[in-house]
Amino acid sequence: MNRINGVIAGLSFLGLLSASGYAEMDKLPMGGYTVLAALLLGVMLISVRSAVKHYYEGD
Repeated sequence: MNRINGVIAGLSFLGLLSASGYAEMDKLPMGGYTVLAALLLGVMLISVRSAVKHYYEGD
């Protein structure tokens, strides 16, 4: 489970980088970018938190 959380966090980070690139090239409207960035950051933070919790508590 810890590995899955790490993969999800990594993919969320790559998705955030991609969305940033599309927003800079004006291929993604700023409103859409804001919503997508908030969603990806939320997923990334939850995954990192779960991975760290699993690492330290062994759940």
